Amino acid sequence: MKPRTTDDEPNTNNRCGAGSEADGGVRWFDLNSSKRDLLVEIYQMDQPSGQDIRHRMKAEHNEDVDHGRLYPNLNDLVDCGLLDKGEQDQRTNYYQITNDGQILVEDTARYFGSIGVR
Repeated sequence: MKPRTTDDEPNTNNRCGAGSEADGGVRWFDLNSSKRDLLVEIYQMDQPSGQDIRHRMKAEHNEDVDHGRLYPNLNDLVDCGLLDKGEQDQRTNYYQITNDGQILVEDTARYFGSIGVR
């Protein structure tokens, strides 16, 4: 399955960046690169906290993600229905990919795997 793109739908400029779609879903390319990166990382983790995500981005990609970029993007992914947010303790939240988020990541991975590299 090809990842959903914005080619066929106008952008409504909502927090997900999604155009209007009949099934209400968010498309891979509707998300900015930061949101896509976060979604893929969280897909590979078990209920990480924001700090866990920051540490992983630094370790895996040598990318420093500051609070001002991390938490607004995480909250947008929650609002888009791609992540759930829960409370680890009174000061720390965790994030978990939803079924919709998992399907989006897996469909996109299959698509990119199917086109191959020349």
